[in-house]
Amino acid sequence: MRTKILLTAAAAMVAGLVSSNAQVYSANIVGYVNYVSQTSSPKFELIANPLNNGSNTIASLFVSPPAGTTLDVWQPGGGFASYAYAPKAGGWGANGSVVLSPGVGFFIQIGGSGIYSNTFVGSVSPVTGTTGTNVIGTGFQALASMVPYSDYVTNTSTINLAVPAGTALDTWSVAGQGFSSYTYAPKAGGWSPSVPVLNVGQGVFIQNNTANPVNWVQTGP
Repeated sequence: MRTKILLTAAAAMVAGLVSSNAQVYSANIVGYVNYVSQTSSPKFELIANPLNNGSNTIASLFVSPPAGTTLDVWQPGGGFASYAYAPKAGGWGANGSVVLSPGVGFFIQIGGSGIYSNTFVGSVSPVTGTTGTNVIGTGFQALASMVPYSDYVTNTSTINLAVPAGTALDTWSVAGQGFSSYTYAPKAGGWSPSVPVLNVGQGVFIQNNTANPVNWVQTGP
């Protein structure tokens, strides 16, 4: 079930002329990913920014969400930082400069009661043929796949989530408004109760129960 890069735009090399007699090709894959809220009532969803838009600020990622929309961003060791969108009070205000890069998970709660859609536009990071590292510190962190793949976490060519024994991964259910927990126990066969699947733009909580940070390394497509 390897779904490579759900980009609705062209997933191809981007070429640009730099002079009259030379052409340089970029390894960036560019496009967009549509996010549509899963509920018509104001419930929490655990999502992530799937593409690098250059700045990755809240204001550039969510330009005009419904009034009252909130983002809750986990601060390791310090709980959640909450940011609300209030168009009559300047939108995101100073919080609009907060950066949510690919690889960071966060909760969104849509204001009002309607379905909300948002288009993420940008490039895949890391670029083709290079690697990117997401550091999993000790304790809880809200994270996501840096590369917009939909696959099992054990697929080394896509998600490539290699973690030490005892690591817990919690996925969020929008319908149930609660977590489902998976534990990695290599001596008992690996992930239990089953191998988790990460989707494009999905955030998860990972609990690293060791004393040392772990590098989550992924290769650009």
